[in-house]
Amino acid sequence: MKTKRKLILILMLILTMLAQASCSNSTGACPPPTAETKLLTNAEEGYCLLYPAAYSTTVPHYIVINPISASGGDAIGDA
Repeated sequence: MKTKRKLILILMLILTMLAQASCSNSTGACPPPTAETKLLTNAEEGYCLLYPAAYSTTVPHYIVINPISASGGDAIGDA
């Protein structure tokens, strides 16, 4: 549990440093990504930042919704 907290703290520190570095850009443009980093951009909120490419993940492009309100153990259709 302590290791997980340490990793989260380290990640937050890295992201904070990267966010500060991206804010120091005087032209107002987003910094270019490198081989070690990826660019996160949120035009709506008006920010962009670089983050370590190793912290990327792939998320499935679909969402499964169970429209039945019964719990998983209940038999459906049985009287």
